[in-house]
Amino acid sequence: MKKIILASILFPLLLALVACGGTSNSGSTTSNSTSLTLEEKLLVGTFRLESTDLGVSSDQASQLLPLWETLQSLAKSGTAASEEIDAVVSRIESTMSQQ
Repeated sequence: MKKIILASILFPLLLALVACGGTSNSGSTTSNSTSLTLEEKLLVGTFRLESTDLGVSSDQASQLLPLWETLQSLAKSGTAASEEIDAVVSRIESTMSQQ
């Protein structure tokens, strides 16, 4: 049940982060590769871990949820400093690293 709740919260966050990602045209060079931001990689990695024994525990989920919500809020605000976003992403990384 908790995994369903976690997935139902993280999936919209992934969509929000992808939607907020900007595109840039750098002159005449065009690249077909898609690079994910660190936030997107963390979110996708979280979902990939769910089918393994390294999936997010309920304790980690309770710590990660407020961080992901904060990140989403910062992304939506449009006024957040990159240092703020980097700090939240760093906290998410460290929480994910704890076993």
